[in-house]
Amino acid sequence: MSDHHHPLPEVPLVRGRMHWVLERCRGERVLHLGCADEGLTADRLARGEHLHAQLSEVAQELWGVDRSEVGLALIERHLPGAR
Repeated sequence: MSDHHHPLPEVPLVRGRMHWVLERCRGERVLHLGCADEGLTADRLARGEHLHAQLSEVAQELWGVDRSEVGLALIERHLPGAR
């Protein structure tokens, strides 16, 4: 049995994805694939935790794509003018 191991590079610690994603999208043109959060859309919108809603506040331009017609309808009702 060989004793192979490789040192891992040091990387910055990211606590939670939301802050990281929002900062990278700030002022950018964003295409958000899977934007509806199937089955969780209404709850996340109500709690202010829906990623697409948060992206709409920081992105220069935001487009959302999802296969859930129900989820997209909820987003459009919550975010007038959503694309």
